[in-house]
Amino acid sequence: MSDDTQNRIRLEGFLTKEGSKVKSWKKRYFVLDSKGLSYFKDNKKNELLDTLPPPFEAVQPTQKKKFGFELFSLNRTLKLAANSEEERDKWMGELAIVVLETEKARRETVSSLEKELELFRNAEKEMKERMEEQYGKKLRNLEMLVEKQERELREKEQKILILEQRMQMKSEPQVKA
Repeated sequence: MSDDTQNRIRLEGFLTKEGSKVKSWKKRYFVLDSKGLSYFKDNKKNELLDTLPPPFEAVQPTQKKKFGFELFSLNRTLKLAANSEEERDKWMGELAIVVLETEKARRETVSSLEKELELFRNAEKEMKERMEEQYGKKLRNLEMLVEKQERELREKEQKILILEQRMQMKSEPQVKA
């Protein structure tokens, strides 16, 4: 697949853009494609000034400038203006499609991640049950062994006490009456 097919230009043309630092409006040549919204100094496209990559969050008209609109991304807002209402609507329409595609892709990603999370949780639960079963048996066996050893120890302690008592009785002088 060629780069042209993968990076199809959706729309291109001149728009006026408000500067992000210096709030002046400058005419720039914009290209909307799969890489995002790029703008150049002129339509020769020799000097790329910047690219705003997707995802785009929203596009909406604004009254701040005639035929103006704003494009919102995660970390930036572009303030733009077209030369006519028809041109503005065309740009906003294409950008709105990108916003919807972004939202659809985001929902699909979330859905996919939710499915993966559910599979992971089920596998985790299954593994935990197997471990509890496997180690539970070992633990019960150990507990029974400890109980047996404690019982044997108590029996031995009893025998020692009995032997000590007998030895004490033998070592005490017998009083004759």
